[in-house]
Amino acid sequence: MKKALFPAMLALLLLFSACGIKTADSARFYDKYVLSRMDRGIGVADRLSGMAENVAVLNDTPSDPGYVTCTAAGLFSEDDLVTLYEKEATKHVYPASMTKCMTALLTLESVADLSDEILVTDEAYEGLSADSSLANLQRGGYYTVKDVLYGLLLPSGNEAANVLAIHVAGSVPEFVKKMNQRAAELGMINTHFVNPHGLHDANHYTSVYDLYLLFRVLISHEEFLEIAGSKKAVITCRMGEERTTSELTNTNSFIREYVKPPSGITAVAGKTGYTASAGRCLVMLSLNSKGKRFITVIAHANTYDGVYEETVKLMELIPNE
Repeated sequence: MKKALFPAMLALLLLFSACGIKTADSARFYDKYVLSRMDRGIGVADRLSGMAENVAVLNDTPSDPGYVTCTAAGLFSEDDLVTLYEKEATKHVYPASMTKCMTALLTLESVADLSDEILVTDEAYEGLSADSSLANLQRGGYYTVKDVLYGLLLPSGNEAANVLAIHVAGSVPEFVKKMNQRAAELGMINTHFVNPHGLHDANHYTSVYDLYLLFRVLISHEEFLEIAGSKKAVITCRMGEERTTSELTNTNSFIREYVKPPSGITAVAGKTGYTASAGRCLVMLSLNSKGKRFITVIAHANTYDGVYEETVKLMELIPNE
């Protein structure tokens, strides 16, 4: 058995080395190698040693898959580091605009001053479909990084994602490399990005558990909580001496208070997503009555109402003690 596994382990060692993961860490990875909970060859139980020490890990006994009808879901207690619910948490799913969580994270980690101005170029609109969600940033206009983040996270502007990518990495392709490198650093072993916005591509995928690993880091940034937790925002475009403003509205119905969480639960911030292939998606941070943090992830719900109904069902599992 060991001889049979050796070529596969060697191949994975080379893969992790190429991703920038240290060989010593990769060696410890093999010490914990198990064949259970596998998803397309690599599963949560195969994560690098040390990466599971300060995060919620999946349970040996799976949750009731019929509790929610979406393709995949998860509820994670971030303060107690416990998985309270999981359904197909390592299954490959399309993240749609939940991708923008990684775009926001890299921006917040890379830009020291969010008041820096960014130029919106024609490149930001390249490759976007006619029905693409937009923040309607003006070509040739300058916006602060913070205002572009509002454009990214409230109306889910795909051009805003490209603007930030170009600002951070010089080009969209170079930014995508950074996205995949950061995903590897976070242990997101079931994730591969090909763009910063989440428009559908068969090679652009993640998993519920990987989204948890990403989102738990993102919510450590107060700027994200401020922006993604806003119902609306007014942003400013500068063209020469002329300044114009526009109002943006959050796509998240919890934040707009159209949908109410269960009693004792407060919805803080999150990110919606939708494509025909991804279905309706939502990752959310909520607090219970004691102020403890909980992350819910819904992937591929069938309807707009469904993604919120499913999220509320997960929130009902949050303890209030």
